Amino acid sequence: MSNNRRRRLENNVPVGAFSPWLIVAAIAVLGGLTRVYYKNQIVHRGENIGRMEKELSELNRKNDALRSRIAQLTTYSALQKCFNDGTIKMIKIAPTSVVHLDYPRATRNVASVANATDIRAVANEGGARP
Repeated sequence: MSNNRRRRLENNVPVGAFSPWLIVAAIAVLGGLTRVYYKNQIVHRGENIGRMEKELSELNRKNDALRSRIAQLTTYSALQKCFNDGTIKMIKIAPTSVVHLDYPRATRNVASVANATDIRAVANEGGARP
């Protein structure tokens, strides 16, 4: 083959000179794509956190409303009204059904409490306790 033809087939673009720049460009592109991916992750997680915080504040508001409603329904006047309407029923406990356990405070110790004969059921037959 002649020298003239050999020169035309030679590669006139110096690939060796461009290869470091191609590697730098590839690293820059990869770094940019990674940064965009992580930024999108941060935005999505921030939106999720914001949505959960709104839901938490809504649940706290509902809890406060329910607490105030419970407080209203458990007042003496509300319970008395329900009792008068007949929606709740109370049975009076007879004084003879009440059992009082009395421990002598001066002689109370571990040995006397462990002894079963020291504990006695006392029925109050005279009404209210003095």
